[in-house]
Amino acid sequence: MELDTELPIPNAQKLEQMCLALPHILPLAMIPLRFPEFISKLKNKTYPYYFIFAVLSVGIKTIKNSRTEDDKLLETKYARKSLELINKEKNISDPLIIWACSFICAHSSMVQNQKVHDQAIETATMSIKQTRLYQLNINKKTEKVIQKYTSNELEFRRRVWWVYYIQIVGNYIFNGKFMTFEQRDIVVNLPTSDFKWRYGGSIEGCNNKELKLMNIVANNQREIDLPQDCHRFLINSFALFKNIAVFVTKRWRKDHYNEDNTNLRVVLYADKLEKHKADIEKMFKDNLPSIQDEYINRRGTVKLIIDTEHHIFNYISRQLNYSMTIHLFQSELVREDSAKIRSERIKAAKSKCAKAAMNQIKLLEWYDHNVPAKYQEPTSTFWTVSGAIVLTNLFSIKDETEKDKYMNHFNRLISVYRSSEKYFEVLSTLVSYVYYIVEVKSKKKVQNKKLKHLHKHMEPFGIYDSDIEPWIIPKYGSFFHYNCCGEVNFSTLDIERYLGENITIENVFEESEFNDVHKEIRKSPDLQNDKDKKMYSEYIKNTSKTVVGYSNTKNITKSIIFDSESNISLLGECVDILGMKSTIAEESGNISSQNYNSSTVLKENKKKTEHNSKNSFIKRSSPNSSLSSKPVKRKSNTMSISFLLNNNE
Repeated sequence: MELDTELPIPNAQKLEQMCLALPHILPLAMIPLRFPEFISKLKNKTYPYYFIFAVLSVGIKTIKNSRTEDDKLLETKYARKSLELINKEKNISDPLIIWACSFICAHSSMVQNQKVHDQAIETATMSIKQTRLYQLNINKKTEKVIQKYTSNELEFRRRVWWVYYIQIVGNYIFNGKFMTFEQRDIVVNLPTSDFKWRYGGSIEGCNNKELKLMNIVANNQREIDLPQDCHRFLINSFALFKNIAVFVTKRWRKDHYNEDNTNLRVVLYADKLEKHKADIEKMFKDNLPSIQDEYINRRGTVKLIIDTEHHIFNYISRQLNYSMTIHLFQSELVREDSAKIRSERIKAAKSKCAKAAMNQIKLLEWYDHNVPAKYQEPTSTFWTVSGAIVLTNLFSIKDETEKDKYMNHFNRLISVYRSSEKYFEVLSTLVSYVYYIVEVKSKKKVQNKKLKHLHKHMEPFGIYDSDIEPWIIPKYGSFFHYNCCGEVNFSTLDIERYLGENITIENVFEESEFNDVHKEIRKSPDLQNDKDKKMYSEYIKNTSKTVVGYSNTKNITKSIIFDSESNISLLGECVDILGMKSTIAEESGNISSQNYNSSTVLKENKKKTEHNSKNSFIKRSSPNSSLSSKPVKRKSNTMSISFLLNNNE
């Protein structure tokens, strides 16, 4: 198929080089990747051009030594051309359309193009609704559909679905975007046999010697002798994060959870996070060793992927855990007259958040030091913004040693952001937003200084005696709920309101400044000579008219991604943050189960809890996500695979 376009397509050698870089910069978007087929079809241009341009929009920077403004413009043109070609497709049921949209979303997230991002999501959503890809494994309803495809085609569709799922979950958590598909309606098997899928299958058309060797290994080795699966664990991690985000978003609404149900859910998710952390330690074990030399000596090889991927997934999993920890425990710091949380709980939650924030920064520094900027994936970096804002809450303490510790971590984080702006333009705006938060805190500190007679009443809520300022916290989970909340998304910064005093308060949130910051985050890059203003196809225009047919589908009580062994009896066994003692945010200051007093709370709420746990939790959307995915037990054989590649050189 010849295409009449002025957009350049690199030669076959450059395209292969780009393919070998994509698993580094987009490890989650490459879950559907079958390497031999992917490289062959991209080099020979047998993929649809909308797919080729989508891949180029996010991957072309990996094959260039520098990145100019013209290069950035070209990337955006690739993305827009891909969408234009997709909109011309008469049949949008091809899963390649959904996968292409995930590449476009990745590009638009990096360069801050919200318009293109939204169009790609809407296109992918329309395709999924039409094909009911989200219910691929309901046997009775999809038996006829499944019979149309081979086992490989079905597995590809599953993996494409999970890439889309991770994308929309990330949008929900970070931006508060509406979740089109309810958790209970998703019935898609998790991916399995990651190594066999990626390197196995047909090798026809692929001349890469390393891939040929890996193809032999994948097609002939026993499953137990291959490197362990990681994709299912990461998907389950996002599912847990999504459930925590749903709870936190709804927690402080006036019309939602009662106090008993709220407390029980906090306990449940605190336990889930501890289990998630334990699963990470069990799966990855290592302490993230130096892999800097690998990127120097093995650049552009399959061996680089084999040797580093396990560590990158380790890094992503840990960043997710720390982000979830901050997301959950900062909701403990919201101050509302209707349900005031005890000071002991607030102090413990602050300690949790501060420790997680510092761990996020140490992780990011490891990543920035070991992985060249051109090979870095951006999403995990974006998650650390919440950690940066947590640390700004501790800039006003009087203990100079502790204050310097937090400010040092903060400055190191900003330094990493600055060094990565060349490839992820959105970071410059996120830095501006963080400094806007610092300014808001500084203004409020000046006002609160005038109320010294109230300072002693704030001391019980601080992890230090001088931690007397209310923390700046998102009331509904994320600071970036652009479309709904604005200033009301912030928990109060006023000591008077925090303590329940009725005193006239000056508003430190300058409305114009607040709006300017959010407009900056949402802005889209300008395109020169942009003649094509008609970006939406008829499919997209009608997206809002298409409703997922829930009314014709019975509720699915067992979603594939959840472990049926998880139930409400966990609540009596798990740790209870409701009575914990204060723990200062030190390097080794974990809050252990010994710091909790679960019996007190469970006795206090016994009568109410029995009724609520039966009625509220059984009907809940799905807070019982479990990370126990029960993969096939196998040895970690990355080293032996690398040995084969070394001997093949």
